[in-house]
Amino acid sequence: MSGSSLRSMVVGGIVQRLIGASGRTQSAVAAAGEVQATTLSRFTRGTRGLSEGELSVLAWRLGVTARHDRRMLVETNRDRDRTEWWLRGGHRSLLDQAHEVIRDNTLAIVSYSPHEIPAQLRPTAQRPPVPGRYYLGRPAVVSLVPAGGREQIEHLITLSARSGIEIVVVEPHRHAVPFHLLHLASGRNVVRIDINDSALYLEHPDDITRFEQLVNTISLNADGSTLTALDDLLSTTDRLAGTG
Repeated sequence: MSGSSLRSMVVGGIVQRLIGASGRTQSAVAAAGEVQATTLSRFTRGTRGLSEGELSVLAWRLGVTARHDRRMLVETNRDRDRTEWWLRGGHRSLLDQAHEVIRDNTLAIVSYSPHEIPAQLRPTAQRPPVPGRYYLGRPAVVSLVPAGGREQIEHLITLSARSGIEIVVVEPHRHAVPFHLLHLASGRNVVRIDINDSALYLEHPDDITRFEQLVNTISLNADGSTLTALDDLLSTTDRLAGTG
């Protein structure tokens, strides 16, 4: 998939998931959406585009009946070679599917979450986290103690012991917005910046370099031993709860 854009991969992947959920064959969906079966096949692989009208009709046939959801697909599909683009909130189901498509194509991650534990590191996460390094701001971790976050701290300790997962507690950086540097199976890197319930994706090499340098700066503020720090927090939590 190295010849396709990330946005093509995302929209094609969402359509492929919708086809699977419909219980119909790809050929049947192509006929209902009035596109050639070979065209739809290439589109779901991210190697061919569809016009806005074709995609809108196809999405309708696949049960995407809300106009704003179809608009989200069309807008994501538009200008597929742009290196800066948004996945906006307000389309929760499609937004989650888009992130899942990207996650399925991510080999490794470097993540920075200054003020809260990211969803993929929580005990409630439905899937194990992507292998990589997760920088957690000290405020995000320390805030777990008065909140009685024993389960979360234990979960972080368990994840830290896994091969391929490194959790690092750092002092907050002036760049306060969470971001994730993703290494995709296609060989390209992409930056995802979480802002409220939306995500900004950056693909330009200059942006990738800038965030790689930011990661290097953040790493300089790492605690000496994250596992020891987490164990200490666990003891503090137990003491405050009267169980230690």
